[in-house]
Formats: sequence, structure tokens, C-alpha cells
Amino acid sequence: MVGTATILCGAWYGGGIDPRGEDWRGCLTWLNEQLPNDGFPVLLYSGLIEADELRQPHAELLEDYCLAPVTSLYPLDIDRGDLFPLPLHKPERLDQVAEMLLVHRGGAWLVVRGNRELARNIADGMVGNLSAAGGGEARTAWRVGDSQSFGKVQLLLLTGGPDQRGGSDPAVAAP
Repeated sequence: MVGTATILCGAWYGGGIDPRGEDWRGCLTWLNEQLPNDGFPVLLYSGLIEADELRQPHAELLEDYCLAPVTSLYPLDIDRGDLFPLPLHKPERLDQVAEMLLVHRGGAWLVVRGNRELARNIADGMVGNLSAAGGGEARTAWRVGDSQSFGKVQLLLLTGGPDQRGGSDPAVAAP
């Protein structure tokens, strides 16, 4: 009797509980097709409150927990060393290992559990931080490239290349 009443109330007030609208299967299937072509690491903003503990000394189990959306039901076909969970607050501040790998490989995939605006804000913050950190003679221009939306899961490509704003390269002699 109580179960029937619950179902009727749910149907009356909008058909029950709305799904979260997170198409992890679609996102990770699409990303798995891209990974062999570029070799970029994957940065994951899961939105989990526990992820803020990643900035403190922590057990690897916490990282595994924060990476669960891309390693459990629909896993990414990628080496574990190329997966980086991001903290809930200030996710645009990459840890040193993630930043070095991203710079070395020339890009990364950013997976964000949230809306497009949140994903774009995180990506823009990372681009700003990477651009500011890239000192020396060889400047890298970081940008947000390809982006895909899978409901409330966003996928963005961050890439870096030579900064074209500086004019000609003095190391290259004209004939």
C-alpha cells in the first residue's frame, strides 16, 4: 500500500526522480577512440567533496575513489599513470607531476562532471596557469581546443603549441 502511494505521488509530481543526465558511457567511449591517437593524459574533475583531500598527503585509495567515474563501469583504456583526479576547489591548479606531463605531451583531456560553464571556467583557469608558468625562451600558447558535451559530463581538449605572437625566430637564419 505504501509502495503504491509512493509510485503514484512520484508520477503525480513529475514522473519520479529525474536521472542525473550524466552520459559517462558516451563520453568515455568517445574518449577511448581518441586516446590512442594523441597520447594525452586525462584530468578528471569528479565534483566529489572528498577530492579536496587530494592536496594533502593521502593514500592512493583516495585517488582511486576520485577516479571511479573513469575507471569503474565504463573504464578508460589508459595507463593509470596518465590519469589525474582534480580537487573540488581550485581544480585549475595542477599538481607538479600532472603539469609536467601535460607540458611534455603538449596537451591533455579534461573531463568535468558538471555543466559547460563550469568546464569552461576550469579549462580557462588551467590555460591561464599554464601560460603564466611557461617562462624561458620557448613560449607555449595554451588553448582550449575540441569540446564535447555528454549531458552533464563535459570533455575538453587542452593543447599547447609554439606561441606565434613573438614574430620570427632569431635561431632561424634567412637565406
